[in-house]
Amino acid sequence: YKDQMFTQELTFTPKEACGSVELTFTIPGKALTGKTVVAFEQLEYKGVEVSVHKDINDKDQTVYYPQLKTSAKDSVSGTHQGYEDKMVTIIDTVEYTSLAPGKTYTVSGILMDKASGEPYLAGGKQVAAEVTFTPDKSDGTLELTFTFSGTGLTGHTLVVFETLSYNDLELAGHTEIDDQGQTVDYPRIYLGTTATDLLTETHQ
Repeated sequence: YKDQMFTQELTFTPKEACGSVELTFTIPGKALTGKTVVAFEQLEYKGVEVSVHKDINDKDQTVYYPQLKTSAKDSVSGTHQGYEDKMVTIIDTVEYTSLAPGKTYTVSGILMDKASGEPYLAGGKQVAAEVTFTPDKSDGTLELTFTFSGTGLTGHTLVVFETLSYNDLELAGHTEIDDQGQTVDYPRIYLGTTATDLLTETHQ
């Protein structure tokens, strides 16, 4: 849908000098994800333009369609791989696009166990984090921090699921269980050794 223009036209006969009409634009949803769109209008009479409203900065004509991109990493290793400890922390960097500046949003996250596809339980409880913020620009980044008991974490692969909401209405989400950028692995480590005498190069 790149560089494609979406237009709509309505022909009407007003009954009064002042009034209103509605234009409905039907657009494929994927074309809007992460976009900020502005409606331009022009009024014609018998093919002659009599009025126009084309202001790219007009907030009343603007609609935002947010998108989230994320990257989760273990706080100690700084990578997508960590190791079991009494307490562990995963830092999820969330990149957002196309938010309305000055509005208050909430980003919520939960840790999922990749093997089961269910929420990961630490001490019998789900591991979640939430940040409420008011952006001054449409695009930016923020961090979700998950700190939880790492006991029994070895052998698990965790995936962070996030949602963006405004006034309790979910606007966007990033919930892909196979997304490597959202994944932190805690592998089993096998350590094998062999000891030999320096002179005989044997075990004797």
